[in-house]
Amino acid sequence: MKKILSLFMAILLICSIAACGNNPANTTISSNSTNETTTPNTTDTTGTTNTTGTTNSTANPNTTGTTNTTATPDTTNPPIIPTGEFDDDNIVLSFGAISDIHLEREGSLAKFKKALSQLEKNAALKDKDGLDAVVVVGDIVERRNQISDFKNVFEQSGLEIPLLFTLGNHDQEIGETLKLSDFYNVLGSSYFKNDVESPDLSSGNRHCVVNGYHFVFVQPSSYYSNGKDRVTFDKKTVEWLDTTLSKITKENPNEYVFVFTHSMISDTCYGSNYKGAVYGGSDSYWYTDDLTDVMNKYPQAVTFSGHLHFPINDERSIMQTNFTAIGCGSVSYMAIENEYNNVTGAKTTDSAEISAGHLVQVDKNGNVKITRLDFTDRTTFKTPWIIETPNSENTHLNKYTAARGTDGNSAPVMDGKAQVNTSKVGSLLSASLTFETGKDDDLIHHYKITVKDADSDRTVKRFTYLSDFYKYATPDKMSKEMTISLGALNVNANYVVEIVAVDSWGLESEPLKVTVKTSSEEEETSSLPEAYSDIDFAGGKATDSKGNLNISIKGATVGSAELTFGGKTKNIEALTITAKGQYALATFRKYSTSNISSFYNNEKGFSVEALYVNRAPSGTQGIFCGTQQGGFGLATTDDGKPGICAYIGGASYYYTKDSNVASKTELTHVVATVVTLDGTTYTSIFVNGELVADDSKKGSVYVGKSTNSFGIGGDTDSKGGAADFPMTDFSIADLKIYKEALNKNQVKTAYNNALALFN
Repeated sequence: MKKILSLFMAILLICSIAACGNNPANTTISSNSTNETTTPNTTDTTGTTNTTGTTNSTANPNTTGTTNTTATPDTTNPPIIPTGEFDDDNIVLSFGAISDIHLEREGSLAKFKKALSQLEKNAALKDKDGLDAVVVVGDIVERRNQISDFKNVFEQSGLEIPLLFTLGNHDQEIGETLKLSDFYNVLGSSYFKNDVESPDLSSGNRHCVVNGYHFVFVQPSSYYSNGKDRVTFDKKTVEWLDTTLSKITKENPNEYVFVFTHSMISDTCYGSNYKGAVYGGSDSYWYTDDLTDVMNKYPQAVTFSGHLHFPINDERSIMQTNFTAIGCGSVSYMAIENEYNNVTGAKTTDSAEISAGHLVQVDKNGNVKITRLDFTDRTTFKTPWIIETPNSENTHLNKYTAARGTDGNSAPVMDGKAQVNTSKVGSLLSASLTFETGKDDDLIHHYKITVKDADSDRTVKRFTYLSDFYKYATPDKMSKEMTISLGALNVNANYVVEIVAVDSWGLESEPLKVTVKTSSEEEETSSLPEAYSDIDFAGGKATDSKGNLNISIKGATVGSAELTFGGKTKNIEALTITAKGQYALATFRKYSTSNISSFYNNEKGFSVEALYVNRAPSGTQGIFCGTQQGGFGLATTDDGKPGICAYIGGASYYYTKDSNVASKTELTHVVATVVTLDGTTYTSIFVNGELVADDSKKGSVYVGKSTNSFGIGGDTDSKGGAADFPMTDFSIADLKIYKEALNKNQVKTAYNNALALFN
């Protein structure tokens, strides 16, 4: 029946196009025909013709559209099928709407394959003809050679249906700056058989028909303007879109037309007003204003967009204004607003585990059902959206409006238990909050946590934490308890902690309050933890007795040296540098350049202990440094002051240093501690067993271009050595790393152990 309807609609379309003065020789209208000719339009915006291609070749069997595969339903996780106005027994069109598959990323090929499989299975549950098309809304590849991967995965799926797509910013402006012509050249003309107008291979604009329904694709001319993220469409594209939609809707006023563009149209669905954020600064915009005036003229239009990767189980992912707008999420990974304490760079720690998209179906009456698919767990998110066939009164636009946030929506409720626990981390009192999550008529999007001084009512800390709604099919599967870090608290203080739940529409609960009194500082242990690394200079070699660092020597010598510490002189094994360019390089075995951040920013912190003498202090010089545009270093500054030079919170040095100059003749015992608690990094410097400086700065230790190597007697350089900030007359007799921040009593023990070497 779908094929008969499709043929009938195609005949009507041929007639209407001919009546409008189009040349039928250069148009293809039937999704089921195998001998059409499509002449792609490669004329650029200046009007210069670049390429003309005529395609009468045998069609690719995977895009003929003559056969629909009926798949075995996925009975393990069947989708939720609604009752009501949508006629599941008479479906005339089924297509997948997915976005951001990012085939340049590891694992994305498998995710794309899985998405195709799930689309096929879920379509076949109610549609006897199965899936009719798959549409990808941009960010497919970054390199030309990845287009063949795109083609191969689709053809290996066995789907003999149209694969339609538009390009995104990663296709167009990141990587090799591709155009639609690059895809045409790799995929071949058979992939463009459903274009009823010659595709503009330069601009990327397309008009296709599948089973009689119109699919319109538009691409931005740029995602960047004047050094800022600005999604812009050129005048030619905007006018073409208006003309195309006007023609379609005049001929089919009571039928939906589907519009696809990578970036969202402003003031529509979830993410469409997002700016400031991820890769750019506060002037970065992830939406467009250029299409609003045109789209507002066509209540029959349903737009599909990606780009943001925002979770589609948030009900704001469908929004009806003067038209219907839908966010497609992402096949590759989820992203979200970059404004939560548990979100970094718009990603959660499990973002890569989230893969989602839509199955879109139309019944014989023109109603549309959108089923939200969870490709990761092979199930569906919540219940499908149903939009009624368009009508002249536009009442079909009344169901999914922004009014859902207030009309009939209830605020969350926080009525569970909460408690604050404290523990010692180095010399800090670390606090964590555990609370029972709230209740809502839909879902809780995030939580606001405020820590106040109970005596003065002064707010001392604020936190915003994203809930885990994004990874569950239904809200009832969300975590029932949540634990977050409150960072460091003062001892002998009274606090009130308030927890407010916020739903996706911004409605807030009444605060759940918990009081906590921190006790006087408990007795800290003086026992040292086992060192993660302990550099041994015995036998004329530098080796890590723990086996976690590889040590290489460049010019420096290792052997017995006469050194003084605590007023006593002794011959002791040490590494000695006597000239610029001499150093040792220590490289982590278990931490690579890609995961070294987890060493810096683990919940217990880390410490570096050094017993050294710098006989020729000059500016900044590295004791144990790995700060190549990121990272951490124990160094001497200002004519010999030992301190920390690290990147914290961004791409610039941040110093914590002693106010006293170390000895130029005797060994100095230094311990540097670093610990990051809830987005704040605390640093301390101990010299000869005493705390001499401590500080804190918002942010974690920044990695940047840092390596997993550290210079001993210098800092790492861009060539893989450690020739930056060199020592010129330097000896080091002991060097240890601890995978936790030492407290003052432990530092005292380490100092006494060093003294014992000379006793």
